[in-house]
Amino acid sequence: MKHNNTVNILNLFSNAIRDEGCKLIINAIKTNKTITSLDLGYNRIGFKGCALIAEFLTTNCSISILSLTLNNIDDVGCVSLADALKTNKTVTNLDLGGNSIGDKGCAVLENALQKNSTLIILNLYNNKITKTGCASMIDTVKTNRTISYLTFDSDIITDELSLKLKDILFHNRIIQVSTNIISAVYHYHYYHYDHFH
Repeated sequence: MKHNNTVNILNLFSNAIRDEGCKLIINAIKTNKTITSLDLGYNRIGFKGCALIAEFLTTNCSISILSLTLNNIDDVGCVSLADALKTNKTVTNLDLGGNSIGDKGCAVLENALQKNSTLIILNLYNNKITKTGCASMIDTVKTNRTISYLTFDSDIITDELSLKLKDILFHNRIIQVSTNIISAVYHYHYYHYDHFH
């Protein structure tokens, strides 16, 4: 992959890569400039793997779609990713659904969005974020002019928050609003790639 100049999409969904394998993959693609879509979903990646991915994102100039869904990413892992998002200029679609991110992780992502002007799609469904974390994120998105697609679990989106979110995303040149979690996360994986690849 280091010298490959034809592959645009690298799909490694469900391969039990874990943090150890993540290091090998990042080393293999860190100088690649053609891959625009990277799927590392359902690979048991934790905070150590997140740190490697985050470091990669600080220098990568081609990845626009990154899926880390269904891993073991928690608030600690979010810190590394958030730091990378503050300077990354290429990722427009980030899927963090199906992890263990709580309000603390959500908060560091909020901070990153105050500096990031590239991300358009952010999926945070099926995590451990509460209504409080959700409300805070929505307030942050109000000052971010690029986010136009933001998902949380439907049970933490109150009617008031839903209306507020729709209004904010409308002003962010909304392309689609969704506050309903896909019932089966595996089905969401295919939905995601049918629509955004």
